[in-house]
Amino acid sequence: DAFMGGQPEHMIQNLVTSLLPDPTQVRVHELLEQGTEQALRDAVALVPGNEDAVCSLAEFLVRTGGAEEALALLPRIPETERVRRIAAAARLSLNPVDDFDDQLQSLLERVRGDEAARQEYLDILQTMGPEDPRTAKYRKQLTARLF
Repeated sequence: DAFMGGQPEHMIQNLVTSLLPDPTQVRVHELLEQGTEQALRDAVALVPGNEDAVCSLAEFLVRTGGAEEALALLPRIPETERVRRIAAAARLSLNPVDDFDDQLQSLLERVRGDEAARQEYLDILQTMGPEDPRTAKYRKQLTARLF
């Protein structure tokens, strides 16, 4: 954005305003930096559809025992990899699993006809993450079982 020659004051003001950061976004960023529950709630209240604010609050809630509230927050924003990871962690925290391998083997027997078992299986894989070498193995087993 630029202009040449003499310009009316309102044109200059519009240009300057367009170059300044949005005060609401600046405030949301400050609240996220604080990281307290109240600050995160304030950030979500300020901009309910802000992905960083919603995800940060949901992650905080999962860590502090508020998984159900976290799951209720997530539909406010588009589904992304981060949202799927938080949702999986929230669902698993409601029914913690001590041994992923045993649980995955048990669920594999039921995934074809049981949507809840299939979702739990996927949640565990999501929580394990792609860096875990078992994830690829269990994804292949799931695919073989379903197809």
